Parts: sequence; structure tokens; C-alpha cells
Amino acid sequence: MPPTPAVLPALLSVLLFTPASSHGAARPEASMALRITPRHIDITSSYHGASLRVEMEAPRHAEVALELRGEPQDAVFNQEGKVGPVWMDVGVVTVRDAPRAYMLFTSAGLHAPSPSGTLGDLKLGYASVEPNIRVEGKGVERAVILREFESFKENRGLYRISEGSLSPGKGAGDVQRFDLEVPLPSTLPPGSYSVALHVFEAGRQVGLLERGLSVRKKGFPLLLFRLAREHAAEYGLLSILVALAAGLFVALLFNLPTRA
Repeated sequence: MPPTPAVLPALLSVLLFTPASSHGAARPEASMALRITPRHIDITSSYHGASLRVEMEAPRHAEVALELRGEPQDAVFNQEGKVGPVWMDVGVVTVRDAPRAYMLFTSAGLHAPSPSGTLGDLKLGYASVEPNIRVEGKGVERAVILREFESFKENRGLYRISEGSLSPGKGAGDVQRFDLEVPLPSTLPPGSYSVALHVFEAGRQVGLLERGLSVRKKGFPLLLFRLAREHAAEYGLLSILVALAAGLFVALLFNLPTRA
């Protein structure tokens, strides 16, 4: 039986003025923010590293992860092996498509959906980039090379996993705020980097914000880089002349007559 005309206004009133469910349209992105300072870093003659300030906002009960990832890059290393009683270079290992830099910082409560899970299950950490890395070399074990490569990068300050390092500060309402200073080493290669804020609830990613960071050579370092790349012969000759001049200067300095 269709509703009578007297009932229709009451039904419309219920539909129009009943509050929406808390599971409704409130999107996590509305409570998220990501700001990085600076957005551009210049490598000059006086560059000895930099600090990247990151300000983040996320929903009150969410867990967060901040990820810095560089462009893919190839790296070549000498492979050492034992020939008789002597250790020596026996070949070359090439690691292809590895990020120039990779850093991850997470909040204390971030964990995988299952108790035995890892950050890789959340598509974070070294496990998230390793599938894209290729290892080339004669008789090498990929897993061993990857561990040594990641350790090498960590020692240079370019790779870092820092779990539980993000603690919320003062926020407002249903928003929590995180502030972080990311140290960038002097070995950071020029290029484009992605800084991403991942937001999780119950082990499931519900939000993502990304910002770009550019690192570029400027001034004298840029001049040397272009000279080495575009005029290799002239650069090699200049290097030899500079080395000879430095050697002659040191020799003259130590052979100056001393007063009695």
C-alpha cells in the first residue's frame, strides 16, 4: 500500500535531517596535510648536507609513515673473491634500478595486519623496493648482494629505516600532528625525490599525500660535473695539471731554506 500524502512529509523529514553514519563520507584526506621545507636543495661548494623539515597531520587514531624515495639508479661494485690464499677482485657486480636514497620513519603503533607480518606487507621498507632491483654478476647471490648494498647505503646515510620514530605532538580536534627533521647527508646525489605520507587504520592504508623534492648542483660543483661529462678529455688533462701543480707546491714548501 503506497504511503498516504500525510505520511510523505514525515518520511522526507527523516531522510533529510537524520545525521550521517560515522562510517560515511568523511575522507581521511580531509584530515591530512604534508608540508616540507625546503622544496629545493642546491649543492654548492659549501654544501655539507642539509636538514629537511617535515610537518604532517593525520586523523587522531591513525598510524603514519613518512617515506623518502629517490629515482632509480645503477651502481657498479668490484666483486671480491679468494684466489688461493689471497683475496682479490674477481669480477664486477651491477645493482640496477635501486633508489638513490630511501628513508622510512613510522609511528610507534604501525604494524602489519597479521601478528607475523612485516613492513613489506604494508608495501613499505626495503622489501617494497627490492622486487624492482636487478643484480647482475657472475655467481652472485641476489639476497646477499642486496643486504650488502643496503648496508653500504646506510653507512653513507642514504638508506634508513626508523620504526617508531614518529610521535604525535599537539593537534586540534580529530587531527594529530607530527613534526620531523630529516638529516640529508652530503653524499645525497642530485635528482628528484618523492616525500610521501602514508596513513593507516587497522593495518590498512586509507590515505596518501606526496610532495616533490629536488636536489641540484649549482656553481662550481655544476661546472665540474658538466666539464667531466661533456668534455672528458679536457677534464682529465685539467685534473693532471692540478695534481702536478699541487705536488710542485708541496715540494717547494718543504724545501724552503730554514733560518738558523
